[in-house]
Amino acid sequence: QWSDIVIAGPNSRKLLAAVGTDIPLEALEFPFMTFRDGKVAGVASRVFRISFSGELSYEINIATDEARHVWEALVEHGDQYGLTPYGTEALHVLRAEKGFIIVGQETDGSVTPDDVGLGRMVSTKKWFIGKEALRLPIMSDTNRRQLVGIVAIKTEERLPYSAHLVSASQPTNLAGSQGWITSLTYSPTVGYDIALALLENGRSRIGEDLVASAPIAGHRVKVRVVSPHFFDPEGKRQNA
Repeated sequence: QWSDIVIAGPNSRKLLAAVGTDIPLEALEFPFMTFRDGKVAGVASRVFRISFSGELSYEINIATDEARHVWEALVEHGDQYGLTPYGTEALHVLRAEKGFIIVGQETDGSVTPDDVGLGRMVSTKKWFIGKEALRLPIMSDTNRRQLVGIVAIKTEERLPYSAHLVSASQPTNLAGSQGWITSLTYSPTVGYDIALALLENGRSRIGEDLVASAPIAGHRVKVRVVSPHFFDPEGKRQNA
């Protein structure tokens, strides 16, 4: 019953204004991670200031019957801003550059919010489903796998898919796997392959060298553990 149209990029605020809306768009009146109800292109809408691309972004929710009208209005007014549609492949590259997770890819049934750097979102006061589980001793184990970034030491080398992360001193010992790559893409922004990974005690190991080993393909690459935020780590663009 609902359609969601996302506009993202430095001109998205200008485009939304050009299409016509009664929603105040400036950052102080409509900050990141909030939503507003109003009209867009004459259509009743709920607009969210959220971003899965790391850019200044607005997600426009409208009744599905009105979606084509709003889409065409955005395309018509977007010509002056170089608007172009983008698909899920581009979106996955953008989100990986920002270190944004996908549930079921960077997470499984054993991963906690803190493991992927979202511990601050967990309330210490409210009850919620799973709160008791987070109190188990294993949840504070210092060797829990945590979200990190991975790059090849020689950035011209391609990273292997489905790779385990093993000690550089024992690159063929998969029994000594300390984690694995969860997402991998070539980043046009930085100019080489980047990856997200879950690594034992990963946040304390930024700067450490390991080997990414994909035994079935026989592909091994020396890699370095880095921050999972490859682009705009301060979030200046999405908060503009």
